[in-house]
Amino acid sequence: MNRTLSEALRYAEMGFSVIPIQAHDKKPLLAWERYQKERASTEQIERWWAQKPDANVAIVTGEVSGVDVLDIDSEKGDEALSELLPEVFETPIAVTPRGGKHIYVAHRGSLGNAVRFINDCDFRGQGGYVVAPPSTGQNGKTYAWNPYLSIFDLQPAPLPENIYKVLINAF
Repeated sequence: MNRTLSEALRYAEMGFSVIPIQAHDKKPLLAWERYQKERASTEQIERWWAQKPDANVAIVTGEVSGVDVLDIDSEKGDEALSELLPEVFETPIAVTPRGGKHIYVAHRGSLGNAVRFINDCDFRGQGGYVVAPPSTGQNGKTYAWNPYLSIFDLQPAPLPENIYKVLINAF
């Protein structure tokens, strides 16, 4: 079985809504709005990857999956976000092909999506999605879970209150 399909099915078994996306531009390979409210069946996911075996996998954020994601694009963004995070903050983190991070947090309320809510950091909430491991980036490198902070080993932590306040002001 294709590794990306295998992981998509694993995410779905964990209760996440997953969709297939294009590798070159991260765009969904289907009309995905319904998967913001409902999760695809195992059979549907298998059909998607049978039709597009090279598809990447994305996790839909928000209420349907119970997760939101802080999307850090650079070291500058990592530093800016680190100033807002508690000293000890254990939550799943995926590393992106360009050296960024996806920090998974428990979904909170109706927060949507915010671009650059702080330097080089986006927020993906209700109505969003993020590329998930083991998808391949444009540079040929893959998304990967931090070995000590994998979604398979750790529940997403609540969004810290001070980040929530910054996000509320961004909307």
